[in-house]
Amino acid sequence: MKTVAVTAEFNPFHNGHKYLSDAIREKYGRDTAIVAVMSGCFVQRGDVAIADPYFRAKTALLGGYDLVLELPFPFSVSGAETFTRSAVDIIDALGVVDAVAFGSECGDLGALQTAADLLASPKTAERLQVVRETDEGRRLGIPELIREIVRDASPEAFGEGIGPNDLLAVGYLKALKNLSSPIEPFVVKRIGGKYESDAPDHPEYVGATALRALLNDSKNDIFGRYIPAETRYLWENAIRDHTVPATFSPRLSDAVLAHLIAADPAVLTRQTGLDGGLIARLCDAAKNAVSLDDLIARTSCRSCTVSQIRRMILAAWLGFTSPAPDERPLYTRLFGFTDRGQEVLRTLKQRSSLQILTKTADYTALQGKAKDQAEFSLSADRFYSLALPVPRPASDAYRGSPCHIPGRSD
Repeated sequence: MKTVAVTAEFNPFHNGHKYLSDAIREKYGRDTAIVAVMSGCFVQRGDVAIADPYFRAKTALLGGYDLVLELPFPFSVSGAETFTRSAVDIIDALGVVDAVAFGSECGDLGALQTAADLLASPKTAERLQVVRETDEGRRLGIPELIREIVRDASPEAFGEGIGPNDLLAVGYLKALKNLSSPIEPFVVKRIGGKYESDAPDHPEYVGATALRALLNDSKNDIFGRYIPAETRYLWENAIRDHTVPATFSPRLSDAVLAHLIAADPAVLTRQTGLDGGLIARLCDAAKNAVSLDDLIARTSCRSCTVSQIRRMILAAWLGFTSPAPDERPLYTRLFGFTDRGQEVLRTLKQRSSLQILTKTADYTALQGKAKDQAEFSLSADRFYSLALPVPRPASDAYRGSPCHIPGRSD
């Protein structure tokens, strides 16, 4: 039996995620175990997840995945390079993974590998360091500079543009190279609507952004067309019970604004390690903003994407520094498993260098840096209750338990 890993947010789980799992089993065999490393309560775009991680894990297990583990906060809300590196760190540390699979707009593994090799070279790192200090570099920002490098590496493959999944794919490949990992990469060409589209643009496969918009607009009958049939009842029940969709609600938005209005920009700069000018801009904007969306609009600039601004706001609000290049996740949390996933879990508990948490008592057993990481992640998760349609006690962050979906094993 092969074990293949993916990094995902399942925000929400949709037909495209099912398509990826089908493609994995078509290549590696029907008995392949698929492990997902998934963001928890906060996602990479600097936002809250649309549903809690245990719920999202259950939808993935019903949709063809076998084991769902956490990419902890704040790794889950870091820029693309840290996000992909941290996910691969976990996948490699599990000690059981044969291949890592990911989607890509171009679907060309050779072109993606060429770009990853170029970005991993010391000469490119030096070039980026020099260019980022120029007026042009500051105007464009690092993400756009990286896009230019990737585009120049294989102009034919990226002639129609570089998609967000292409950049993540390059990050996974670069991380595998830096670890000298024996794990095999497997790319699946992305199909369907555009990743960033805010409305459905394909009859079967649409991006998560469009699906979240449908849920937030209560267009649940349309939403159901784009998710696997096996998961629809979960969403129907959750919508009825007002446990989804989670959003940066007015409650949460007001909490963020209040914190930034009262904050000392110099203190925030020290806490976050972010550019002092950007932090001052953020705090000034907070004094005039009336919502989180308004704050983002007032803070936006050409050198920062909306996702970057969202991540900056989270860092300033929660008081954390983006993980350093040598910082690694030292634990992961178990969100759910199938029978086949349980077999993988038994093996990786013998081989893995990571501590795997399944219950509250496991947190108290952690020591040192691992304990610090887990406690900080939990402290952020407590705020998630304010994002739910009906708020829950902050202590609920400790009460989730892994779900088991029986009936699929070797």
